[in-house]
Amino acid sequence: MTGAPTGGTGSDDSPVKKPGRQARGSLLSTCALVVGALAVLLSGTVSLSRYPPRSFPRVVVGEEFLQEAGGQFVTLSKGRVHYVLREPTTPSDLPPVVLIHGFSLGCIIWNDVADTLVSQGGRRVLAFDLYGRGYSDAAFPCDVELFSGQLTELLFALQPVLGPGPVDIFGTSMGGAIAVHFTHLHPERVRRLALLAPAGLPVNVPWTAKLGKLPFFGDIFMPILGPVSLRTYARKGHAYPDDPAFQPTFATMSRVLRRQSQVNPAFFPALLSTLRNFPLNDLVWAYESVARTREDGSVLVIWGDRDVITPFMHASRVIDLLGGPAKAKLLVLDDCGHVDPLEVQRNIEEMMPPLLAHLG
Repeated sequence: MTGAPTGGTGSDDSPVKKPGRQARGSLLSTCALVVGALAVLLSGTVSLSRYPPRSFPRVVVGEEFLQEAGGQFVTLSKGRVHYVLREPTTPSDLPPVVLIHGFSLGCIIWNDVADTLVSQGGRRVLAFDLYGRGYSDAAFPCDVELFSGQLTELLFALQPVLGPGPVDIFGTSMGGAIAVHFTHLHPERVRRLALLAPAGLPVNVPWTAKLGKLPFFGDIFMPILGPVSLRTYARKGHAYPDDPAFQPTFATMSRVLRRQSQVNPAFFPALLSTLRNFPLNDLVWAYESVARTREDGSVLVIWGDRDVITPFMHASRVIDLLGGPAKAKLLVLDDCGHVDPLEVQRNIEEMMPPLLAHLG
């Protein structure tokens, strides 16, 4: 006979009791997670004071680290910025090339490309650390306006050295998105634009990034999950991360990431603020704006066919957004991941001749 259970020990009781036990178990698990997080926080392993709110203006890189940086520093309105200006042996009449790095690693990621632009292209090359990366101070919130403003101020501050004219810009990943936004704001300042697997189109966000966006929980878990996520990200950024030839590169990247967190007390806070405030998936409108101001052939888009960070399937969409093949040319690198064109010699050698020709 069916009907609502009335008690007793019959089999009809089981479906009623089981959900209650599951709910209590879920509640206990949640409580354990919160208690564990608070224990880590109170133990001093994690300090919320290291995670400035949106209104926090600046975190300064310690003086003891500045000499190891190399390059030079300039103080802008949001903080001190580290930059490296490379000069060719023979002066060039062509505009300087400005390199904008991506989400995490600072301008050190450009070393091989910058040296080639100078030695083979005879170009002046400016690379700099975005706020909160490398040896630059951190400023908040880390949104696209902050980074475009940083580049605007940097070019103005270096005008006595670089001159007042337009520049060529090469940006990778998030740096590509910044390059697009800067070109949208200041089309007259950009002669040629090159983009390596640029961000700004919708992608699947990993669960660690989703967690990082949550108030409080993201602040607590970022120093715990951040280093692990970055190592995972570094491996995914390469087409063949298990290749023994890649292991020295991976080890170097890991050392650089560890050093950045030591040098810059706001490195992980800056990454967290970027996750929360930078439109990594929502800059389609800026691409469309750039298309209206670009001359034919003035944009080169480079993409590795095995890129899963900013997926290769976005390449044709980016070309369309930038005005089609007449304005934007696509260079596809074979067997190449997200960061391989900056770190794997075979991919660097494949990329540089077309890049030099475009910027020339």
